[in-house]
Amino acid sequence: MTATDRLLDRRRLLAVLGALPFATLVDGVAAAAAPAGFASARFDASGASVALFGEAGETAAAPLPDRGHGLAIAPDGRSLVVVARRPGRWAAIFSLPDLRLLRRLALPAGRHFY
Repeated sequence: MTATDRLLDRRRLLAVLGALPFATLVDGVAAAAAPAGFASARFDASGASVALFGEAGETAAAPLPDRGHGLAIAPDGRSLVVVARRPGRWAAIFSLPDLRLLRRLALPAGRHFY
């Protein structure tokens, strides 16, 4: 196993551990609307995206304008908000469970999410 393999394994582990609160939220609040087990922002060779994962793996994905950082599921379980990696100037709202872009928010100059 190379150092790169260990790094990727570590990243996968951290992604799963970081998404555990979302798994509880999706299962408890939005089980009917969002069949996925957890949501995660990611950045790989194809660029930045957000994805939903279930027991069988990835269930949906959508591109992001840049790296995402914070995710939140609406209390009704019908939408997901992804906020730019800090300090970022955008947020995107997606429908659940299909990750269709509903709205993109852009902050004015001099403002950012942090």
